[in-house]
Amino acid sequence: MKEVEDLIIRKLSSNDLNDFREIITQKEVARMAGFAPVSSFASFYLSQMLQNGAWGLVVNKKVVGVICIYDLPVKNGNKKTGEIGFILNQNYWYRGYMSKAIEEICSRVKEDYSQIKAITLVDNIASKKVLERNDFYFSETIMDNDKEKKHIFKKPIKLLFALIKR
Repeated sequence: MKEVEDLIIRKLSSNDLNDFREIITQKEVARMAGFAPVSSFASFYLSQMLQNGAWGLVVNKKVVGVICIYDLPVKNGNKKTGEIGFILNQNYWYRGYMSKAIEEICSRVKEDYSQIKAITLVDNIASKKVLERNDFYFSETIMDNDKEKKHIFKKPIKLLFALIKR
């Protein structure tokens, strides 16, 4: 993996709204993450991220990406499972920032979780590669179960990856 010297990972703050808005309004970022590009709800989405302790990926004093780990319900008294989500400003794609940031975040929280999961869209090859570089393994394909579309065949829409603490 490429060395990423200028990356700073810190807690996201409400002061990051403009950079966050820039990221979530980029059409390709939104498409690859499975949401519609939005500007009007940026402060609401940012507040949701802040409640979940999201981290900002900062390059040259600009937030260029966001990583958040959401706690999933605990089953049978086990240690908690988390689901990691991440987005990156498309002007910073393919530079190693997200791979390095996920490596760092997972090492920070590894004692808190028995498992960390991630879900990507089937055609999001870059995110799959980022996860695999960070020792996530493919777990299952999530099928499109939209009954109103009345598909004869189910279409895989998302892939589930997991990182198990060793």
